[in-house]
Amino acid sequence: MSIEPHLFTNEMPSGERASDLQMVAQAKTSSRRQSQVMLVLAFLVTGILAVFFATQVSGQDAAAPAVAEEENFGESEYDSIPLIPQLESEEFVETMKRVTKSYVGTGSGDVRMVRGYIQYYVPAKMTAPTPDNLRDMPAVLSELNSHISRAARSSKPALTEQITKLVFDAMRRIAGGNYHPAARINAALIISRLDSRPADNATRTPPVPYAPSLPILVRLYQDTKNVDGVRAAALQGLHRYVSYGFRSLEAPQRAGLIQIMTQLLESDPPKNRSPEAHAYLQRFAVDIIDVLRPNRDSTLGEKLISISTEPKSPELIALHSASRIGRMGEALKNKVKDPAPVLKSWSKRAIDAFEAELIRFAAFERAVPVPNQPGSPEDQLVSASELAKRRASSMGMMGRDEERMESMGRARSMGMMDSMENGMEMEMGMEMGMVASANPQPPEVQLSRRRLNHVLQQLH
Repeated sequence: MSIEPHLFTNEMPSGERASDLQMVAQAKTSSRRQSQVMLVLAFLVTGILAVFFATQVSGQDAAAPAVAEEENFGESEYDSIPLIPQLESEEFVETMKRVTKSYVGTGSGDVRMVRGYIQYYVPAKMTAPTPDNLRDMPAVLSELNSHISRAARSSKPALTEQITKLVFDAMRRIAGGNYHPAARINAALIISRLDSRPADNATRTPPVPYAPSLPILVRLYQDTKNVDGVRAAALQGLHRYVSYGFRSLEAPQRAGLIQIMTQLLESDPPKNRSPEAHAYLQRFAVDIIDVLRPNRDSTLGEKLISISTEPKSPELIALHSASRIGRMGEALKNKVKDPAPVLKSWSKRAIDAFEAELIRFAAFERAVPVPNQPGSPEDQLVSASELAKRRASSMGMMGRDEERMESMGRARSMGMMDSMENGMEMEMGMEMGMVASANPQPPEVQLSRRRLNHVLQQLH
């Protein structure tokens, strides 16, 4: 069953368009007072403004693409936003970036350059089909995220809201369009991290998620035509939104989200999705329902007990469900008639985890060498007298080692154990041409400990 997106909508599209038109008018008024240099730059962005504001002035819906002319490049099945000639100039792009960097921190500068960067240049770089642009995407998005953070730290709420809305309008068109999955996934992730009020470390105040992002994330997740990566990014965004913004959710929104997440929790893996990947997504559903459920509601707890004790449940969701049960307290009191089968199932999970690690370590054991192998080639190239000298030398080293051990025993009886051990290690290290040090644990041992500790902590 699909939840109606309007339950999560609290935007006023007409107000948005009016605000945009007002910003355009302000930009045109301020441009008359710019210096001669800024007039030249304003002339260069005329092409960008014509594309940006055409749809707004004509009264189209706010969700319409910022760029009306989209086309397929080559044989690609995805759409792309081509760069206009002005943005192919490296000098112009660098100027636009400098203006944007200054504007997001101070609020001063040509806002049209900022619009050109956020709503056209970045989307064009994200959706370009060439492998080079796909490789450049992390750097482009890192720069964009830096601007978002800079605007949030500016202590100017109006500036923060303006930059947030520009980014949101650009990213939602990409996230919901027919673009490369990498572009859509990153656009969804950026949307999910937008805040109407950033976190305040000084007062330990959490962020307030950007309210218009909620209906977009719900729509992206519920559309089964989207690739799993896009849906997973939207689901992660919903998890963050609920974690920080649950107080602002109205009763219909809470009920809708609980219904969506319950469907995910009760569903089987769809075609082309592995059970482990499905279990990973279900973990988000468990957390979201846990936050939104009434305090005394035991429905989720009973469901989690069933999931955690089901032998077919992947370890990822079974152990996560068990860990969440422990935080429900009184809500599950007297809900399990016989705890013994539950404890037995959880104990078996722990035993299985240890046995799996033992099997994995057994695979590291080296195979037993085949007997009667030929001697070392080096031994075949030296005379018998030379071999005898080498054996005598090795025996002499063993004799000196035995003497050192006997001397160490006498030192222990005299209370000189620590100094002798230090001297012994230094002497042996110098003779062998290296400094003695403690052997660190192999990475596979460290990872095994982390995994087993995590399993026991979840069950505990």
